[in-house]
Amino acid sequence: MLLRMIIAGVARVTLLTAAIFPIIAPPGAACADADVLATVDGAPAVTWDDVYFYYRDAAGTAPQAEITAKEVADTVDTLVTAEVILREAEEKGYADEESLQKGFAGYRRKLLREMLGEALARETTVAEEEVRSAYEKDTDRRTCSVVVAKTRDEARAAYDELISGRPWEDVKRKYCFTEKSGESGTYGNFALPFDGTAVASVVYNTPVGKYGPPVTLPFDVRWYIYRVEGTVPGRRDTYEEGRDEIEKALVTAETLARMEQLVEAQRPTRIITRNAEVWKDLQALPVEAFVEKWGKEDVTVSEVEGVPVNGEDFVGGILDYFSVDVDTLEAYRDDDPADFAYVAERLLKRLEDYVILELEARRRGIDEDPEFAHRYKKYRAGILMDFFSNKEFKAKLPDITDADVERYYEVHKEEFAIYEHAEVYLLVASGRDDVEALHGQIARADDPVGTAASHAAARAAVTGSLSATDTGQEEFYGVVKVMREPRVAEGEDPFAPELRVRVFPFAGVNQVSEVFQTADGRWALYITLRYEPSRQQTLEDPGVEFECSRRAWADYYGSDEVDELSRRWLASLREKHKLEFAREKFEEVAARLNASK
Repeated sequence: MLLRMIIAGVARVTLLTAAIFPIIAPPGAACADADVLATVDGAPAVTWDDVYFYYRDAAGTAPQAEITAKEVADTVDTLVTAEVILREAEEKGYADEESLQKGFAGYRRKLLREMLGEALARETTVAEEEVRSAYEKDTDRRTCSVVVAKTRDEARAAYDELISGRPWEDVKRKYCFTEKSGESGTYGNFALPFDGTAVASVVYNTPVGKYGPPVTLPFDVRWYIYRVEGTVPGRRDTYEEGRDEIEKALVTAETLARMEQLVEAQRPTRIITRNAEVWKDLQALPVEAFVEKWGKEDVTVSEVEGVPVNGEDFVGGILDYFSVDVDTLEAYRDDDPADFAYVAERLLKRLEDYVILELEARRRGIDEDPEFAHRYKKYRAGILMDFFSNKEFKAKLPDITDADVERYYEVHKEEFAIYEHAEVYLLVASGRDDVEALHGQIARADDPVGTAASHAAARAAVTGSLSATDTGQEEFYGVVKVMREPRVAEGEDPFAPELRVRVFPFAGVNQVSEVFQTADGRWALYITLRYEPSRQQTLEDPGVEFECSRRAWADYYGSDEVDELSRRWLASLREKHKLEFAREKFEEVAARLNASK
């Protein structure tokens, strides 16, 4: 459990990392190279690039004030301590751990694809009229439910049955494979802002209560059929306020499309060799025997230009896709072998597509880019530092046991309760007659929320941007979250306390309230969009056991005593090595960093 928690938390600031910061670097001799700011045992340890990327990453999350030489000194010291830990880990052979090596190799390949996508995004431009058009179309959004089908043919069959009048629940039970495997067959209600993707295009052209035709996404294997449940208001910001966000979404969608087009264009030119024996065994062998034979890293199921796709990724992809045990997977295959082979084919094609993208990234020299080296080093360091600290320090402390987790849950059970809550679409105005007239229109409408949203969009054109948090305006339209328990009302809208006594007891989705007067003398009505009853989550609910483990660990290892032990351990590592700092360069580095913002 402990190791899983550590490896899963690479991106977070760890206990180890937090303990590095208070250590102040001792005086040291100057470093020779102009861009080397610190050495460990005479070898370069921290360079200008290291410090530059450190501050640039920080600037991505929060505005940076003027950087001082002292801040540079503290940063260099932090990076030196990390370097000492990494060297200690490598000396002890932890970097050669097979599980870590596999993770490092997988991340390098993933990083190549990510940075290729970023390069394509930089090459992608969106015309101003496209951004304007997207803004104007985003006057309302759709809430949807979805059936997830394994194949295009199943998706088409499900769609035809829906169009012919077969009930949604019946079709979901028959075709939605996530429903069969114990997952939810619908994703509930969610908003799809206009962003140019295939799904958004389908949903926005589907009337409320109707079904969109089957659609898939770039590099996805599944097929989706959406039922549009209703509408909610879209953008309430001005074009100038929302322009950058919309442009970014359009560029992202266009970049995904370009990556897919790149793969399809290159596939015919690439030498792709598949292991024919895999496909024979896929049909002939029992699934358990197939997994045992082909689900290994050193087994090649396909090659693209000599770059192998290993069996572990392929077979693991199949198991992850179906999210079932081996026996249930056997039943899937026996039920429809051709369908099973179709899914395997698409999964293998996706893995081959990834290789094509990686080859293209290398062709562009992305793996030689200092940015690539920095991001890979940062990831590897995070993993290795956590692994090393677990082996050398944390493993010597008492582990968090199942009993600790259960004890934490029992003491903090109320924190894992889901209290009765609802989301309502609220309309507030100063004139009673206007609200009562609107109430009549909405109550008679087939789509109450859509009617209200259309009215809100028309009024917004007159009154300007309507904010969900500024209740001092003459008019307000928007979605408000209302919770039964006031003490867990964080994130609620200011209108929620007034609505709480009206919304509960719950009357039903799409129910339109009577017109009522608010505490400040205005008039209002609401439509209930969504409702969730109260329930107590148990340790078996997704994520609860892990969260209890994480919190129990944090409670125990947040003690002053353990913090002091950690500092002593880090100090002992530093004392083993000769550390030198080029302090005379720190003023210049601070100036360079400030100039590079």
